[in-house]
This record gives sequence, structure tokens and C-alpha cells, in this order.
Amino acid sequence: MTEIITKNELLQKELSEVRENVAQDFHDELGNKLAGITVVSGMIIDDEEFKKTTWF
Repeated sequence: MTEIITKNELLQKELSEVRENVAQDFHDELGNKLAGITVVSGMIIDDEEFKKTTWF
């Protein structure tokens, strides 16, 4: 019985580590995407041709 509990605890620890890794990867990827959006939007805002564009 103790062996089953030990295996279960090990599996729970591994699952927790996988969840933490997935969360970290998601966080990093989201941060990279937002940084890219910031850079591109800054370039668009500074673009003189863009400033001349009429949207209406």
C-alpha cells in the first residue's frame, strides 16, 4: 500500500512540474507576441505614409 502512495505522490509531483512548464511556456510566448505587437504598432504610428492615410 505504501508503494502505491509513493508512486501516486511521484506522479502528482511530475504532473505539477509539467503544468508549471506549460504555464511558463505560455507566459513566455504571450509576452513575445505582445512585444512584437508593440514594436510593429510603434513602427506604424511613426510611419509618415500611415499618418497621411484617410480612414473615412
